[in-house]
Amino acid sequence: MRLRLPILLIILTTAFFLGSLRMATAQSKEKPIDKDSPSWVLKQKKKNDAKKDFPKQEYPRYIIITETKGVLYGNPCALQETHKMGFEYVLLKEGQPGYETMWKKMTNNFFVKTGLVFRRSPFWKLILKNRIEDCRVNTGDFIGDSSAPEALNIEAVSL
Repeated sequence: MRLRLPILLIILTTAFFLGSLRMATAQSKEKPIDKDSPSWVLKQKKKNDAKKDFPKQEYPRYIIITETKGVLYGNPCALQETHKMGFEYVLLKEGQPGYETMWKKMTNNFFVKTGLVFRRSPFWKLILKNRIEDCRVNTGDFIGDSSAPEALNIEAVSL
């Protein structure tokens, strides 16, 4: 009788444990139903995909410049082209609010440009230069450019 009692206790505790484990897994599989929702009756055939429904929004990286030469800063077409490449030029001069140190500017620009080499192409700068030149010709934005009259074949006309 003494040997049967411990075996009986072990069997009962094991059965109790397995029963409670089974109930816990059954409860975890059930999804709570929001009965205030108009579509609570419908069954979902596929799981919601958060990556597909809400893709990760990427913000443009910033290349800090001190001069606007060759950048066509402020032109909407050029801004759109730089956004397509995944960055934006920011004009910051020394002493302006937001300008921290030359070292931070150089490291920021280094990492952004290195990322562009891997994300877009090793020739991203040449591609962007050609696109900006097309924007310049299409919008007629030749302010500060000495080749503007030759590029558009415009002659000065006196009225």
